[in-house]
Amino acid sequence: MGKDVFSVFRMSGKSNGDHDQKDKIPKGKADMGDLSEKKSFRIDVKDLIIMSVMTLIYLAIALFNLGSTKVPQTYWKPESKGETFTVNFDKECQISKMAYYDGVGKIYLKVDYLSKDGKFVGLPDLKIEDDMNLSWGAYNLEATTKALRFTVDSPGGTLNEIAIFEKESKEPIKISSITKENISPKSVGKVESLFDEQYFDTYERNYMNSSYFDEIYHPRTAFENLNGMEPYETSHPPLGKLFIAVGITIFGMNPFGWRIMGTLFGAAMIPLMYMFGKKVFSKRLCGFIGAFLIMFDFMHFAQTRIGTIDSYATFFIILAYYFMYDSFSNKSYNVGLKKSLLPLFLAGVFWGLGCASKWTAVYAGAGLAMLYFTSKLLEYIDYKKVLKKRKSKKGLPVWANGFVKRSIIIPTLSCIVFFAVIPAAIYVASYLPIINLPGHEHNLGEVWQYQKDMYDYHTGLTETHPYASTAQTWPWVEKPLYEYKGKSLPEGKISVIYVLGNPAVFWFGIISVFFAFLIGLLKKDKRVMPLLVAFSFEYLPWFFVDRCLFIYHFFAATPFMMLCTVYVLNYIRESLPEFLAYIFMNDKAIPSWRTAANVFIISYMVITVALFVLFYPSISGMTVDQSYLKLVGWLGIRY
Repeated sequence: MGKDVFSVFRMSGKSNGDHDQKDKIPKGKADMGDLSEKKSFRIDVKDLIIMSVMTLIYLAIALFNLGSTKVPQTYWKPESKGETFTVNFDKECQISKMAYYDGVGKIYLKVDYLSKDGKFVGLPDLKIEDDMNLSWGAYNLEATTKALRFTVDSPGGTLNEIAIFEKESKEPIKISSITKENISPKSVGKVESLFDEQYFDTYERNYMNSSYFDEIYHPRTAFENLNGMEPYETSHPPLGKLFIAVGITIFGMNPFGWRIMGTLFGAAMIPLMYMFGKKVFSKRLCGFIGAFLIMFDFMHFAQTRIGTIDSYATFFIILAYYFMYDSFSNKSYNVGLKKSLLPLFLAGVFWGLGCASKWTAVYAGAGLAMLYFTSKLLEYIDYKKVLKKRKSKKGLPVWANGFVKRSIIIPTLSCIVFFAVIPAAIYVASYLPIINLPGHEHNLGEVWQYQKDMYDYHTGLTETHPYASTAQTWPWVEKPLYEYKGKSLPEGKISVIYVLGNPAVFWFGIISVFFAFLIGLLKKDKRVMPLLVAFSFEYLPWFFVDRCLFIYHFFAATPFMMLCTVYVLNYIRESLPEFLAYIFMNDKAIPSWRTAANVFIISYMVITVALFVLFYPSISGMTVDQSYLKLVGWLGIRY
């Protein structure tokens, strides 16, 4: 039964053992630790079809209700205090509420209403703070009047729209005219822009039409970069915000626009994980399982659908290790100098892009270095073995002549360029939009100051958060992060967005990491080392960080945890039946044990999907009955 189910994933590819035998070190019987004996990596048409189908299915799920494009776009940004405008109605109105769509930055307005005796009487000030950016807000007021006067008390931010409502009405009051006083010619936009887009289905804040959680920072900075404004948020490198700006440029300054690029990067992780899995294990099934796990993980889904920068850093971290795996697994003396340098170059480029997106990628640099120097050490050991066996240099294989220069010195010097010069250039270049801001005095020397400020910010962060969690709790999903809570919902309904891991992926995954280490150690299987190194360097450093942390800081480590799961499942299917047969001296039972292993893997994947379906409302913002909490409350989902 299992064989039929998995037959579609049969491995294809030619052997990688086509090199001239005189260029090889004599070897005994190949085992799993001999990477040179693995099948060559090749993506064929069947792989492309599988990856495409998986990615399209994921995109259909991820793009559904990602965010609205229907939010106010035009805005007014007053320049100075005292700028005033009066909104006139064509009749006396009993005003009960004012809705406003905030742009970016702080802005305070004094609000007065025209009384029956012709005097303006003060109402509570309208104060918009930084933590209200890019969202609808509500301002309750009680007044019967024919006009409202707004006076800028503190400029500095943009305001996109104001909608004024009469009691019991869901339609904004029509404005008959606007009277302006003391409007500065340096103000950006027009006052009329505040009342020109009053055609929305709702003026209430929700995740579809407004920002939530850290979206008050990164989309705002992207908008400021696009509009030549001084960026408000500089606590992370700029590249991730520039990717967000691409989406905004195409789709507008709206939730869909500032989320789409992260979602596309998240979708791109699916074929990347497929290729990574197939490259390591030379099996189509292993590629499929790797892509499947990230496809249905809660954290990957939620964290790539919010307009923050984690998608970009994580994507580039995976790519950096993807190419470093080539350098680690292929002996440079077998593939030649040029072919051995290419994966190192690509790993350095993608590591640089990751660092320029978020500092979490910096940790990967240590892991990449460890893999590189380990591979060079292993090659040097091979070289010393050959020297020990051959007394004369004339008897050395071709690859050993000039080995130190070609395989040690030149690659190491090249790595200085690949992992220092190029990443530094990428990192500095990511600051060019800030340095070249029109009307602002910036220079390259300030880039270093940005790094010092960034370091001081993260090391000096003392604020606490009710949903903060420690690193040791992340794999066990002890404390999900509550990012969004819907308001103004019908009675008995809820809408939430949490960041957490799929228990099937996380719980089995962290156990798989330990088993992968043990199996790899016992079988001397070098394939697992890059996976364990990548996981360790993206996870363990967080144990030494004493600032406020959240479960999403585990995001960059999870792809490698999933690949460790693939490693263990592959062992269960391929090697465990033979091991059990050896223990019990019963070769006839191998087919039955292999069938049982296939059933286990299929069951695990079904559970993974079932949990994704069950928790989908809690990671997507879907409006459901409050009774839903009874189904997911066991994993910490609250309202």
